[in-house]
Amino acid sequence: MKSHNNSAHKYAMSYLDLRKAIGVLGMTLPFVLALGHIMLFDKEGVQPSLSSYYYTGMGDVFVAVLCIVGAFLFTYKGYEPVDDRAGDLAGLSVVGVALFPPFPDCAVEDLERVCRGMTTDMDKYISYVHFGSATLFFLTVAYISWFLFTKTCETEKPTQRKEQRNCIYRGCALFIILSILAIAVYLWLNDNPSIGVLKPVFWLEVIAVFFFGVSWLTKGEWLLREFKK
Repeated sequence: MKSHNNSAHKYAMSYLDLRKAIGVLGMTLPFVLALGHIMLFDKEGVQPSLSSYYYTGMGDVFVAVLCIVGAFLFTYKGYEPVDDRAGDLAGLSVVGVALFPPFPDCAVEDLERVCRGMTTDMDKYISYVHFGSATLFFLTVAYISWFLFTKTCETEKPTQRKEQRNCIYRGCALFIILSILAIAVYLWLNDNPSIGVLKPVFWLEVIAVFFFGVSWLTKGEWLLREFKK
C-alpha cells in the first residue's frame, strides 16, 4: 500500500512539473526571441509580432519552442476526457502555428530577399492556417484556464487557496481573450500594421502568452500551493 502511494505521488509530481514546464516556456518565449534577435544578431527593437521572428535568425528557436509546448500539451492528461481533448487541441494548434509559416511581411526588416518574387498564392493560404491555428490556440487555452482549471471535486469543498487560484485562472483567461480581441480590432483598423514604433500586435501577443504561462504555472502549484496537512 505504501509503495502504491509513493508511485502515485511521483506520478502526480511529474504532471506538476509538466504544467510548470509549459508555463515557463510560454512566459519566456517572447523575451528569448526579442533578446536573442537583438543580442545575437545585432538588431534593434522588436518585430511587429511574435510570428515575424519566423523569418529572422531566431526562427528555429520559435519553431522548436512551439513544437515542444505542443508535445507537452499532447502528453498532458486531465481528470476527464474533456481535459485530454482540450489539451490535444491546444497542442495541435500550437504545432500548426510552428509548421505553417506566416506570410512574409515586406515591411519587416531583412525580408527583402523573401519578398523578391519568392512568394506565391499558396503562401497566403498557408498563412491563413498559421493565423487560424494561433487564434484556435489562444481560444483553447483560455477555455482550459476558465472552465477546466477551475473545476473542483463535487464531493469536496474548495479550499481558500483553490478559490484564489480560480481567480487567477479566470483572470488569465480574460486577459488572453481581451488581448486577442484587441489584436483583431487593431488589424481591422490598420492597412499596414507592421509599420509603427509601438508594435502593438507584438506586445498584445506578449500579454496573451504571459498570462497563458501564469495560468499553467499556477496549475503546477508554483503559485498558491496548497498548505501541507
